[in-house]
Amino acid sequence: MKILTTQLLIFTLLVVSVRLPIFAQTQPVTVTNGPVPVEDADESPAPKKPDLKNVFGKKASELKDQSIFFDLKEAEKESRRQQPKANNWSKRKTILVWVLVGIGAAVGIYFLAKYAKDCIKSDPPGCDPFYDEYCTCTEYAPRNK
Repeated sequence: MKILTTQLLIFTLLVVSVRLPIFAQTQPVTVTNGPVPVEDADESPAPKKPDLKNVFGKKASELKDQSIFFDLKEAEKESRRQQPKANNWSKRKTILVWVLVGIGAAVGIYFLAKYAKDCIKSDPPGCDPFYDEYCTCTEYAPRNK
């Protein structure tokens, strides 16, 4: 069984490694369709400079044309699309959150009332209500006003 598992593992590794793409450095391919013209070193063509005036002029005229035509209905549709969606809280979720907050507040008040005062006498005697679960305080220290 071990031999079969080993052979299967080796076969799997070989198949996976053969099918992986080969990462090698590519070399640029030069394609020539006919004779390459020989240029003189003295007559190198000057690079064309873009005509910025014409480019900016065309773009400005396009923007001007777009700003002339204003469709009120289309603008209203666009403004409706951009408004944030309403809150998706249902009444049930809101009530559930308020119930949980109320329960949390009640638990907090209970623990505050139970452990905030100093206990003078406890039942059974000598226990601490803060640490002992079944200890109840029978007399609390009076509050100073």
